[in-house]
Amino acid sequence: MSLLGGLGPTIIAVMWIETVIALIFVCLRLWTRFRINHAVGWDDYLISFSWVRSSLSLSLEAHLRKTNFPPCWNIVGFIN
Repeated sequence: MSLLGGLGPTIIAVMWIETVIALIFVCLRLWTRFRINHAVGWDDYLISFSWVRSSLSLSLEAHLRKTNFPPCWNIVGFIN
């Protein structure tokens, strides 16, 4: 967590909390669309895909920070 400074664990925790809150809202929206409206549109699929992609990205980021893996811009050589 050296790149995130002393607030690294706090930042990761807040990101996980926001992800869980987003999951709750996405699930409520999908439940409403399935049960009440009986109509699911392309926007529902897009929102679900966006949440899955976001949570996978956060999981990868948290894992890489936990294992002290250097960020991608250091690997490619943009920053010394």
